[in-house]
Amino acid sequence: MEREDLLRSLAAWRDGVDPGSGALLTPDHPAQRTDFLRVVCAAIDALEVPRPASLSGAPPDRANAGRPWSAAEDALLAQAHAAGMGVTELARAHGRTQGAITARLVKLELIALPPGMRLRGLPATNAPPG
Repeated sequence: MEREDLLRSLAAWRDGVDPGSGALLTPDHPAQRTDFLRVVCAAIDALEVPRPASLSGAPPDRANAGRPWSAAEDALLAQAHAAGMGVTELARAHGRTQGAITARLVKLELIALPPGMRLRGLPATNAPPG
């Protein structure tokens, strides 16, 4: 198997998709387990050739920064959060910033809006009334 094919398959598993059929994995599928996803993310990190920051536009640990969230990535985020993964580890696994992870967890109603944090369309939690 070529490196690119392997990375494509691993990325599909990471995103909750069966690489053979393209079907979304059910939440109870063994490949949806947090320990499996950690191994897959580590394998992807080990196999990817880092691009210089000047070419990619984002640091290597934030490769998905600014990209839209897929339903599969939302499901993985929710599952990993429920399993106890911290924001820092989630950010690393998803290639996003800690702020993006926190904002997504708020949007998915998995956590409350942290004090002082503002999200587009929502008031800051410590904003004065009025």
